[in-house]
Amino acid sequence: MRKKTRGPSRTWIKLYTTECLRGSIRDTLTVEQRSVWYDLLLMAGDSREDGIICATKGVPYPHRRIAQMLGIPSSLLGTSLKKFTEQGRISEDGDGIHITKWQVYQATYQPRLKGFEEGEEPEPAEELSSERLARQAELDSKLPKRELQKLSPERQEAARAYKEDPDKFIKGKYGHMVRR
Repeated sequence: MRKKTRGPSRTWIKLYTTECLRGSIRDTLTVEQRSVWYDLLLMAGDSREDGIICATKGVPYPHRRIAQMLGIPSSLLGTSLKKFTEQGRISEDGDGIHITKWQVYQATYQPRLKGFEEGEEPEPAEELSSERLARQAELDSKLPKRELQKLSPERQEAARAYKEDPDKFIKGKYGHMVRR
Protein backbone atom coordinates (compact mmCIF):
# COMPACT_ATOMS: atom_id res chain seq x y z
CA MET A 1 0.00 0.00 0.00
CA ARG A 2 1.42 3.36 -1.04
CA LYS A 3 1.63 6.03 1.64
CA LYS A 4 0.06 9.41 0.84
CA THR A 5 2.36 12.39 0.98
CA ARG A 6 0.63 15.55 2.06
CA GLY A 7 1.46 18.94 3.35
CA PRO A 8 0.23 20.04 6.74
CA SER A 9 -3.52 19.83 7.18
CA ARG A 10 -5.86 19.84 10.12
CA THR A 11 -7.42 16.77 11.61
CA TRP A 12 -10.27 18.89 13.05
CA ILE A 13 -11.80 22.35 12.79
CA LYS A 14 -13.60 24.50 15.33
CA LEU A 15 -17.32 25.13 15.00
CA TYR A 16 -18.91 27.61 17.38
CA THR A 17 -22.12 26.00 18.59
CA THR A 18 -23.93 29.20 19.57
CA GLU A 19 -23.27 30.87 16.21
CA CYS A 20 -24.13 27.72 14.26
CA LEU A 21 -27.38 27.11 16.12
CA ARG A 22 -28.56 30.68 16.69
CA GLY A 23 -26.51 32.87 14.36
CA SER A 24 -26.81 34.20 10.84
CA ILE A 25 -25.86 30.86 9.26
CA ARG A 26 -29.13 29.33 10.44
CA ASP A 27 -31.18 32.40 9.52
CA THR A 28 -29.82 33.16 6.05
CA LEU A 29 -28.94 29.76 4.58
CA THR A 30 -31.15 26.86 3.55
CA VAL A 31 -30.49 23.39 4.97
CA GLU A 32 -28.70 22.44 1.75
CA GLN A 33 -26.57 25.60 1.77
CA ARG A 34 -25.60 25.03 5.41
CA SER A 35 -24.50 21.54 4.47
CA VAL A 36 -22.36 22.95 1.65
CA TRP A 37 -20.92 25.60 4.02
CA TYR A 38 -19.83 23.04 6.60
CA ASP A 39 -18.39 20.80 3.88
CA LEU A 40 -16.38 23.74 2.52
CA LEU A 41 -15.03 24.44 6.02
CA LEU A 42 -13.97 20.80 6.27
CA MET A 43 -12.28 20.98 2.87
CA ALA A 44 -10.48 24.18 3.87
CA GLY A 45 -9.23 22.46 7.02
CA ASP A 46 -8.07 19.41 5.06
CA SER A 47 -6.30 21.51 2.44
CA ARG A 48 -2.53 21.84 2.17
CA GLU A 49 -3.08 25.61 2.09
CA ASP A 50 -4.63 26.72 5.39
CA GLY A 51 -8.17 28.03 4.82
CA ILE A 52 -8.01 27.75 1.00
CA ILE A 53 -9.87 25.08 -0.93
CA CYS A 54 -7.46 24.04 -3.65
CA ALA A 55 -5.82 20.97 -5.19
CA THR A 56 -2.36 22.32 -4.38
CA LYS A 57 -0.79 25.75 -3.99
CA GLY A 58 -1.98 27.97 -6.84
CA VAL A 59 -4.18 25.24 -8.40
CA PRO A 60 -7.89 25.64 -7.57
CA TYR A 61 -10.35 22.79 -7.90
CA PRO A 62 -12.88 23.26 -10.71
CA HIS A 63 -16.40 23.75 -9.32
CA ARG A 64 -17.63 20.53 -10.92
CA ARG A 65 -14.85 18.61 -9.10
CA ILE A 66 -15.84 20.13 -5.74
CA ALA A 67 -19.48 19.19 -6.41
CA GLN A 68 -18.39 15.61 -7.19
CA MET A 69 -16.27 15.45 -4.03
CA LEU A 70 -19.22 16.66 -1.93
CA GLY A 71 -21.75 14.49 -3.76
CA ILE A 72 -24.02 17.43 -4.60
CA PRO A 73 -25.43 18.88 -7.84
CA SER A 74 -23.25 21.52 -9.50
CA SER A 75 -26.23 23.89 -9.46
CA LEU A 76 -26.44 23.72 -5.64
CA LEU A 77 -22.72 24.40 -5.34
CA GLY A 78 -23.01 27.34 -7.76
CA THR A 79 -25.91 29.00 -5.93
CA SER A 80 -24.25 28.35 -2.55
CA LEU A 81 -20.92 29.84 -3.64
CA LYS A 82 -22.70 32.89 -5.03
CA LYS A 83 -24.57 33.42 -1.75
CA PHE A 84 -21.43 32.87 0.36
CA THR A 85 -19.56 35.43 -1.74
CA GLU A 86 -22.39 37.97 -1.39
CA GLN A 87 -22.38 37.44 2.37
CA GLY A 88 -18.61 37.85 2.58
CA ARG A 89 -18.04 34.29 3.82
CA ILE A 90 -15.71 33.39 0.93
CA SER A 91 -13.66 34.94 -1.83
CA GLU A 92 -12.39 33.22 -4.92
CA ASP A 93 -9.32 33.80 -7.07
CA GLY A 94 -6.75 31.88 -9.09
CA ASP A 95 -5.49 30.13 -5.96
CA GLY A 96 -8.84 28.66 -4.94
CA ILE A 97 -11.77 29.41 -2.64
CA HIS A 98 -10.66 31.36 0.44
CA ILE A 99 -12.68 31.12 3.64
CA THR A 100 -12.96 34.70 4.93
CA LYS A 101 -11.62 35.22 8.48
CA TRP A 102 -10.26 31.65 8.57
CA GLN A 103 -7.35 32.73 10.78
CA VAL A 104 -9.70 34.46 13.23
CA TYR A 105 -11.96 31.45 13.78
CA GLN A 106 -9.35 28.70 13.51
CA ALA A 107 -6.40 30.57 15.05
CA THR A 108 -5.66 28.43 18.09
CA TYR A 109 -5.39 25.17 16.18
CA GLN A 110 -2.01 23.57 16.67
CA PRO A 111 -1.38 20.25 14.98
CA ARG A 112 0.20 17.56 17.08
CA LEU A 113 3.85 17.68 16.15
CA LYS A 114 5.84 14.46 16.11
CA GLY A 115 9.50 14.22 17.00
CA PHE A 116 9.69 16.80 19.79
CA GLU A 117 12.52 16.23 22.19
CA GLU A 118 11.45 16.26 25.80
CA GLY A 119 11.30 19.81 27.08
CA GLU A 120 10.93 21.37 23.61
CA GLU A 121 7.83 23.42 23.02
CA PRO A 122 6.01 24.03 19.72
CA GLU A 123 5.62 27.64 18.65
CA PRO A 124 2.58 29.21 20.33
CA ALA A 125 -0.62 29.39 18.29
CA GLU A 126 -1.84 32.77 17.10
CA GLU A 127 -4.15 34.37 19.68
CA LEU A 128 -7.79 35.01 18.95
CA SER A 129 -8.58 38.61 18.19
CA SER A 130 -10.13 40.71 20.95
CA GLU A 131 -12.99 41.40 18.53
CA ARG A 132 -13.73 37.66 18.33
CA LEU A 133 -13.52 37.25 22.12
CA ALA A 134 -15.79 40.24 22.72
CA ARG A 135 -18.28 38.81 20.22
CA GLN A 136 -18.23 35.47 22.07
CA ALA A 137 -18.85 37.23 25.40
CA GLU A 138 -21.71 39.18 23.83
CA LEU A 139 -23.30 35.96 22.54
CA ASP A 140 -22.75 34.21 25.88
CA SER A 141 -24.36 37.10 27.76
CA LYS A 142 -27.61 36.47 25.87
CA LEU A 143 -27.84 32.82 26.92
CA PRO A 144 -30.46 31.73 29.45
CA LYS A 145 -29.09 31.30 32.98
CA ARG A 146 -29.29 27.50 32.77
CA GLU A 147 -27.15 27.46 29.60
CA LEU A 148 -24.74 30.04 31.01
CA GLN A 149 -24.02 27.77 33.98
CA LYS A 150 -22.74 25.07 31.60
CA LEU A 151 -19.93 27.34 30.35
CA SER A 152 -16.46 27.53 31.85
CA PRO A 153 -16.06 29.94 34.79
CA GLU A 154 -13.98 32.28 32.60
CA ARG A 155 -16.70 32.51 29.96
CA GLN A 156 -19.37 32.99 32.63
CA GLU A 157 -17.40 35.87 34.14
CA ALA A 158 -16.79 37.43 30.72
CA ALA A 159 -20.50 37.20 29.87
CA ARG A 160 -21.47 38.81 33.20
CA ALA A 161 -18.91 41.58 32.70
CA TYR A 162 -20.19 42.22 29.18
CA LYS A 163 -23.79 42.32 30.38
CA GLU A 164 -22.97 44.83 33.15
CA ASP A 165 -21.07 47.24 30.91
CA PRO A 166 -19.91 46.28 27.41
CA ASP A 167 -17.53 49.27 27.31
CA LYS A 168 -15.56 47.99 30.30
CA PHE A 169 -14.74 44.73 28.56
CA ILE A 170 -11.06 44.08 27.68
CA LYS A 171 -8.83 41.20 26.69
CA GLY A 172 -7.19 39.59 29.72
CA LYS A 173 -3.65 38.29 30.20
CA TYR A 174 -4.43 34.80 28.88
CA GLY A 175 -6.70 35.86 26.02
CA HIS A 176 -10.02 35.75 27.87
CA MET A 177 -12.26 38.77 28.32
CA VAL A 178 -12.29 40.48 31.71
CA ARG A 179 -13.46 43.72 33.29
CA ARG A 180 -11.12 46.71 33.24
